Amino acid sequence: IGNNVDANGCTESQLDDDKDGVDNTNDICPNTPSDEDVNAYGCSESQLSDNDDDHDGVPNDIDVCENTPIGAVVGSTGCSYQDILVPKPDDFTAKATSTSCPNTANGMLTVEFKVNQTHILTITGPNNFSANYTQQNGNTLMVTDLEPGTYTIVANSEIGRLVGAPNVEFSLNIETPEEFISGKTVIDNTAKKASIVVSGSKNYQVLVNDKTYSFQVENVDNHQLSFPLDEGANVISIETDKICQGVFNDSVVISNAILSPNPVADILKVDGLDLMTNVQLILSNLSGVNLLQEYRLIGNGTLEMNISNLSPGIYMLTIIEGDKEINLKFVKK
Repeated sequence: IGNNVDANGCTESQLDDDKDGVDNTNDICPNTPSDEDVNAYGCSESQLSDNDDDHDGVPNDIDVCENTPIGAVVGSTGCSYQDILVPKPDDFTAKATSTSCPNTANGMLTVEFKVNQTHILTITGPNNFSANYTQQNGNTLMVTDLEPGTYTIVANSEIGRLVGAPNVEFSLNIETPEEFISGKTVIDNTAKKASIVVSGSKNYQVLVNDKTYSFQVENVDNHQLSFPLDEGANVISIETDKICQGVFNDSVVISNAILSPNPVADILKVDGLDLMTNVQLILSNLSGVNLLQEYRLIGNGTLEMNISNLSPGIYMLTIIEGDKEINLKFVKK
């Protein structure tokens, strides 16, 4: 009741146009030649010859498991018992996720299991390191406290071992960390922020007075870390996740310097400076090109500069006295 029928009283699910014994609804190979035997999908051997690369009787377009062994019994998705349960290299992703300091053991590796079944692993490494693990339900295995060197991972599934399937083997190298290199701390006095270019690690922790900022980057190449500063004195320390790389320390002061007007056409004025003497002035564009560099005496905490000869654009004025540096950004009209 409720199904459409043709002139002969047949529903769509009852029709079998090529008369191969498989109704149209389930027949993925129409127009089967007469007198040819077909499989459950309505496909004869001649129809599968160019559409079933592993010859398991399941057409390529619905075959989930490619390259099924010849003669294996498969299910409706083209997967055999062996396809599903025997481990393959693509079932695992292994990474050395942390370096290890020389003469210590603080490296880490991870193995991610993409197939949800029980796996058995043996990991061997430097100085007779050997450990066995049983991992279930597709979780990620984390192995810590490893020293530098090459580690061999031998993996198999519990079922794979029972049926004599070959192991999957791969190796990882836990390296010693690169040298931790840090550049000069650059202060944006207006925004009350600092930035510094560092390299040598993928993990950095910046401590500013009593505040902590964490950074994680993709590689150990140069990266710029930017973080806020407090008004007044700021004690800065930067370290990586490896104590052997050392610590970068610096201290800076955010002053009450105010630049006006901004934007400016002719005379640039900076108020709120300390009673500085013999300071260095650097005027640069946003590309970092220095346009002016000179020493000047400043009295009464005020600086005035004639910048009428500058082209319109955005510039940075840096005022340096000893270890103290003030960076002020302004717009020239």
